[in-house]
Amino acid sequence: MNNPFAPIFEKLESIEKSLNGLHSVLELKNSSNYDEFMNVQQVADFIEESVASIYTRTSSRTIPFYKKGKRLLFKKVEILRWIESGKKKTIEEIQNEI
Repeated sequence: MNNPFAPIFEKLESIEKSLNGLHSVLELKNSSNYDEFMNVQQVADFIEESVASIYTRTSSRTIPFYKKGKRLLFKKVEILRWIESGKKKTIEEIQNEI
């Protein structure tokens, strides 16, 4: 027999995950480095990609960046938003929209 509370538990788990993600973002926002700038190496380390791929992303303008003279700079908050913009919905999220 199916548990009639299973859908409620699934929703609660989804809400808990969302709140944990929001909590992480709020912690970062309240920290002093939320609005700091990073260089190419720092961004590469932060998103775990090579420096070359960061340069490729800037030349194709697929990552938000600033240019000051010859230096490329990246706002940490904008990199986080850029990462979040690539989120793919789960099957459950898609089904809940129907």
